[in-house]
Amino acid sequence: MPPETFTVTFNVSDSSGTLQGANVTFNGDSKATDAQGKAVFTGVLVGSRAYTVSKEGYNNSTGNVDVDGDESVDVTLTKKTYTLAVNIVGQGTVTKNPDKAAYTHGEVVQLTANPADNWNFTGWSGDLAGSTNPESITMNSDKTVTANFSIVQYTITASAGAGGTISPSGQVKVNHGSNQSFSISANTGYDIQDVKVDGATEGAIGSYTFSNVTSDHTIAATFKIKTYTVSVSSNPVEGGSVNGGGTYNHGAQVSCQATANEGYRFVNWTEGGVVVSDNSTYTFNITANRNLVANFVRVYSVTFSVVDSEGVLQGAEVSFNGETKVTDVQGKAVFTGVVTGSKAYTVSKEGYNSATGTVNIDSDKGVDITLVKKTYTLTVSSVGQGTVTKNPDKATYTHGEVVQLTANPDSGWNFDSWSGDLTGSTNPVNITMDGNKSITANFSEITYSITFSVSDSEGPVQGANVTFNSETKTTDNQGEALFTGITVGEKQYTVSKDGYGDISGSIVVDSSRTVNVVLEKKPMIEVVDSAFSVSEPLEILVRAQNLGEVDFIEIVLQFDTEYFGDSWDFRRKLPIDWQVIPSDPGNGIIHLALAITGGKTQVIDDLTSIVSIELTAKKIGTSHITFTSYTSVGNVPFETNIITAEGTRLSGSDLILDEGTITITN
Repeated sequence: MPPETFTVTFNVSDSSGTLQGANVTFNGDSKATDAQGKAVFTGVLVGSRAYTVSKEGYNNSTGNVDVDGDESVDVTLTKKTYTLAVNIVGQGTVTKNPDKAAYTHGEVVQLTANPADNWNFTGWSGDLAGSTNPESITMNSDKTVTANFSIVQYTITASAGAGGTISPSGQVKVNHGSNQSFSISANTGYDIQDVKVDGATEGAIGSYTFSNVTSDHTIAATFKIKTYTVSVSSNPVEGGSVNGGGTYNHGAQVSCQATANEGYRFVNWTEGGVVVSDNSTYTFNITANRNLVANFVRVYSVTFSVVDSEGVLQGAEVSFNGETKVTDVQGKAVFTGVVTGSKAYTVSKEGYNSATGTVNIDSDKGVDITLVKKTYTLTVSSVGQGTVTKNPDKATYTHGEVVQLTANPDSGWNFDSWSGDLTGSTNPVNITMDGNKSITANFSEITYSITFSVSDSEGPVQGANVTFNSETKTTDNQGEALFTGITVGEKQYTVSKDGYGDISGSIVVDSSRTVNVVLEKKPMIEVVDSAFSVSEPLEILVRAQNLGEVDFIEIVLQFDTEYFGDSWDFRRKLPIDWQVIPSDPGNGIIHLALAITGGKTQVIDDLTSIVSIELTAKKIGTSHITFTSYTSVGNVPFETNIITAEGTRLSGSDLILDEGTITITN
């Protein structure tokens, strides 16, 4: 069977009777009371149940109901109460109607602001806004309201006319009973004319104060522009006339003119002895009274008459009295407006010596000047072999004089050009003297071309070295070496090539020519230049060329024991038919005798390897393997030589022996 349930009825009231619209929260549900103040809950189980009754503006009521049957619960709610605080800003009071310490929720209170004398109510703030007075406020919480009062103010209207200022200006607010001061100032060039207060004249005052202001006022300032006097005069009076004096407003532009009388010149305007302008028309903007004096000075005319040895001189420049003028066709230069005193002058013209001096001016003057032409030296020299003639030949020449120069080369020399104060190669040539001159005639020797044509029994020899005229050149594939720019005289030459005997001689150079040289092949034995590391074995090659048909070759070499160890070895490079007999006489000498066996011979014309020498390096550096000779025990001499198939022994100068350079590195 379902559990038994019951009905619980809440009856809600306040001090005025039943209370509709209260919220009753009970048994997990909320209901609002009806017009009879009732809220009915059904289906409530047995047990203690909590409730809360609330309504806006009332204090909540809470409790418990022990349900064991249908129940009726009476609840009385009490209204909330609030405080109303009133504050004052300024001077005044506020009345409350009703005036109570506390007010119930929803109660309406009327507030009235009462300003003190000479004060105005300006508005509410805090929990009340606006400026309605009186104003009502509904109490629904604690309230704080402020009544704002301001003292009564008056307006002083301050104005200034053109030419000055008043401060402060415009609509100036002043509190009741306060003082207000104003300052009146004229602009530059103006004075205060009048100050009117509330329409009444106070005079040309610089300040005014309103005391204990209790009403509106006006203050107005007017100004007037300043005027100045300009006085002008002449010094001396007879020196000239002046104008421009009079009365002018401040800042006006004033123009004063001074005009010199005949025989006088305007100097300057002065004021109080101080120069204010050097212009005859003095223009300024006036800011004060002026007393101006135009100063004039007595002046004269000075005429310069310039001549030279031939007569009047046009075009001379005369510098005098701060001016420069040029003499006319009569040789004259006229200066006017010259003041008294000693004056310097300079008279000059190109090609003439300048004339200087002074003139004492106390009347119109004439000055006679004679200019003298400048004189110059002409120095000639030569580079190379030759001479220079001058026409005319003189120690000095006058300005503008023309001199003819002729360059005369010696035999075997050519004239090339002029240098210094003359250029080009025209010969003879004219030069106009307009200063000291230094001229050089440049001569060069006549040169020729010499061609060496080198050959042997088979034809042209390419690669031969020809040393001639301090140069060394190599013959081309036609066997020729060309030398140019060779001067006259006897010249030495040497022609050489590996495998050939050297040819030396001389030729007399007096024209371009060809020198024919025939080289003869010569037996050669050489040690090949080599480079090795100090840590590797050294195999030094010995080669031969142009030996012809031979059956015996003997080689004696020497090495430097500072760089190489004492022991050495060799390797034969010729065919096996050749037998090598070594000898070691010591002291770094290597002696090898090579003989072909079986009655044979061998032709060695092309460059052929004969033998290689094996040495051990001791230190890094550069050393040489040279050809040498020595005498063995028994006074038997040994040297490098060969024996031909005909039995001819060749040694010494019959052979070309080329030592080898050996470079030893790390």
